[in-house]
Amino acid sequence: MKWNVISMLDEKKFRHYTGIYRAVYEKMLELVRAAKAQVRKHPTKGTPNTLSIEDQLLVTVMFWREYRDQQHLAVDFGVHQSTISRAINETEAILIQSRHFSLPGRKALRTLTPQYEVVIVDVTETPVER
Repeated sequence: MKWNVISMLDEKKFRHYTGIYRAVYEKMLELVRAAKAQVRKHPTKGTPNTLSIEDQLLVTVMFWREYRDQQHLAVDFGVHQSTISRAINETEAILIQSRHFSLPGRKALRTLTPQYEVVIVDVTETPVER
């Protein structure tokens, strides 16, 4: 499914399909657009990208959500596997460099106090008549 189809979904279906809220997607899209506009020296020269920026971000989110094979994503979007790989790598790099979307580091995880939950299961053998 491409962005033009997904964008028409309501919030609940959008989140179910992508794994993130629409507001988060819009923030990511804003960052990716700004970064790509800064990097591009000559916007009118060269071959235009096969996938729109929205579709590139959608491919990345789908890859994270479902961890599907890039070849399968390529078939869904009607492009070559290398296009999908390039879109994922570029988008991930932009989002990581923005520092708006990141997971807590090791130090943050170490400071958390673990809360253990114990479950006891009785697995003793009982003789059965045969």
